Amino acid sequence: NLSAMKSALEAAVKLAERYRALAEKLAEKAKGEQKEQFQEIARILGRVPAFGAAGLREAIQSFILLWQVMCVEQAPNPFAFSVGNADRIFEPYRAMDNASREDAAALFSHLLVFFNVGDRSWAISQNLIISGRSVDGADLTNLTSYALLDAYYQMNLPQPILSVKLHKETPAKLYEELGKFFFTPGCLTPSMFNDDSMLPVLIGSGVDPQDAQ
Repeated sequence: NLSAMKSALEAAVKLAERYRALAEKLAEKAKGEQKEQFQEIARILGRVPAFGAAGLREAIQSFILLWQVMCVEQAPNPFAFSVGNADRIFEPYRAMDNASREDAAALFSHLLVFFNVGDRSWAISQNLIISGRSVDGADLTNLTSYALLDAYYQMNLPQPILSVKLHKETPAKLYEELGKFFFTPGCLTPSMFNDDSMLPVLIGSGVDPQDAQ
């Protein structure tokens, strides 16, 4: 098992190297702003996933590469992975950059596009979660939670499904932000889950409290 895991992780690094070489080749032919963009792509791919992310752009790129490798490994039934609590995953990297809500949302819009497979987005088993509470009841909503909401609202794509975890300490601001989804005709709406009910059930079933969170 460990040997297989090692091979899979090495495959992710090799995939990044292939994309980096392609970006460098494109940069040679490009000019101006486009050249700078390809050079930045090549720089990021030279760092992640091999050396870890040092900001939001790098974290998103690393996530996408690893997600690709997982999907290939799961063939012939790929595209059935869920992101998990994306705001908890990406918030530390957003904070490294001190990225604004607007800038973070713009980057997350690219992440969401990646999850839409084929003309009809037939990969329907994907889920992304925001918000929720800690084991001791503290609210875990952060700036990335709102940036992801903005990206979802702007893109209005069918995948991945958006889930929002609510509890008695959920801030009023989050409810207000969710309102635009429910009162905009033609806009996809998030699923909602009650963390105050779910956490005790999970912990009572033997799940470690930190894993339940």
